[in-house]
Amino acid sequence: MSDGTHTEAGAVASLWRYTVKSMIGEELNAARLSDYGLLGDRAYALIDHSDGKVATAKHPRKWPTLFAFAANFIERSDSRPEASVVRIRLPDGTIVTGDQSDVNQVLSKSISREVTLAAIERGGGARSSVPVSASRTCPGRS
Repeated sequence: MSDGTHTEAGAVASLWRYTVKSMIGEELNAARLSDYGLLGDRAYALIDHSDGKVATAKHPRKWPTLFAFAANFIERSDSRPEASVVRIRLPDGTIVTGDQSDVNQVLSKSISREVTLAAIERGGGARSSVPVSASRTCPGRS
């Protein structure tokens, strides 16, 4: 039974979203939450064509430059997560978006491996066959 008093459990010092797995994220001053957590967090991943696995900074020999890429989640004005898209800054400063027709070619050339940008399904799998612009939703983190 509650007596109406509140106990402070802590405070948020900073809030970060990592839109593409293992790329540098973005610091937020506000965020929307969904049933699956922070909207846009780890909504995308790079899939390696050679083995079908998700690119991860946990394997630095295979993915030595992943932390040199930075990703932002761009919510569209209609506020539907599936209308949102990702923007990625490459190590050379070039910007690509998930709805660009050549995004996979640009990313592959920059990372020196053939990859596909894929939206992540909430069950944990990647949907590389769906346009990435139709997705559901500090230093880099894996």
